[in-house]
Amino acid sequence: MMILSNAIAILKKAKIKQAKQEVWDLLAAALNKNKSEVILTYRPTDKIVSKKFDAYIKTRAGGFPFAYVVGYQPFLGQNYLVTKDTSIPRPATEDLVLAVEKYLNKINKPIKIYDIGTGSGCIAISLGLRCPDKIKSLAATDISASALKISRKNLISNSRELEIKKMIIFKKADLLKDIVLPKNCVVVANLPYVARDAKTALGKGEPKKAIFCKYENGLPVPYLELFKQIRKQKNPPQTVFLEMPRTCSFGFQKLWRSTLPQTPLFIIGV
Repeated sequence: MMILSNAIAILKKAKIKQAKQEVWDLLAAALNKNKSEVILTYRPTDKIVSKKFDAYIKTRAGGFPFAYVVGYQPFLGQNYLVTKDTSIPRPATEDLVLAVEKYLNKINKPIKIYDIGTGSGCIAISLGLRCPDKIKSLAATDISASALKISRKNLISNSRELEIKKMIIFKKADLLKDIVLPKNCVVVANLPYVARDAKTALGKGEPKKAIFCKYENGLPVPYLELFKQIRKQKNPPQTVFLEMPRTCSFGFQKLWRSTLPQTPLFIIGV
């Protein structure tokens, strides 16, 4: 308990809010065991584990987010590998997936889905796992080749079923550039939306390009670019789901309705 008490004190000094909880979580990660099992059975006798645990505590106290310390982030019941090349999946993105799932459960025929700016692949993979009978195919794009390497690893580690692995294709692309949308597809996007001058706490290691962006007329540029690309498509999507700040939602909805009134737009606000 002295080891754990010292670890808690270190994280508290580093102003980690849930210090005690994170200590147990980091210990469980070091032991590669379930947290509840660790609480009941842990005995600090393994020197290798102790060194790994000490390294975790030191790194976390140094300002790195929990997910980058242990190398993964829980997301809708699965663990997703994250690195400096991918942003950390947030709760709002879980809400985005659940909104798409709710929509898919109402349709009669399997549909094609395009996940734009896939990052770690958590959106595409989660939808494939949760709605396999509702998806005909799923294309997940990202401009970062390094991020796509991580998303492919996550597909392998999180999906044991061959059919789901065949269903999801990861592709390097700048949003929808050079992509021709088919009729009656769904577009889902979680793009950078934090203004560059915003006072946002960013943990060490998080990729700025995946989080921050320029704004024009009060709206995030990546979403404006996606909007322009969708307008040029011969076949507009059947439905579009986006994640962006609530402060931008009204303005973006207004822009959308003025040009694409026949395409329903759902925005998950953060």
